[in-house]
Amino acid sequence: MVSHLLALARASRTELAETAQPLDLLELARHVVGDYAQTALESGHELALVGEARFPVTGHAMLLELCLRNLIDNALSHTPRGTVIEVQLDPAARWLQVCDNGAATAASGELAHSSRNLSLGLGLGHQVVDKIAAIHNASFAQAPPPAGFSVCYRISFAGH
Repeated sequence: MVSHLLALARASRTELAETAQPLDLLELARHVVGDYAQTALESGHELALVGEARFPVTGHAMLLELCLRNLIDNALSHTPRGTVIEVQLDPAARWLQVCDNGAATAASGELAHSSRNLSLGLGLGHQVVDKIAAIHNASFAQAPPPAGFSVCYRISFAGH
């Protein structure tokens, strides 16, 4: 992963735009969520994917996968057992988000959601996700959580 991040840092926006490929975020999310199924089970978390429609974007599958993995790793690492984590996609509104109800299930003394960093540590996770989102003409931010969730991080993509 470090070599990919270094290559990302060296690559110009033009170079990245020229090498972008069409991909389906739904398929990418299915793959990543599937990779984390056993980890979620072993850690006492419930991990789900909510999305049924194709979500076409032009971009870099490896980089977008890195974003999603960071968001899922973060939720798994910094929420208590029993937390529900959902990867949600809305192709019509052009966003992908990871939400959890960890703050609602946390016992007192647990790590506060507002201070947690993504899995890369040292506060770099949010910066990496933000940079990768920008490369894809998208934005990254904490979003208002839907009913039943306490925290939500969203990547919003520009229109077709």
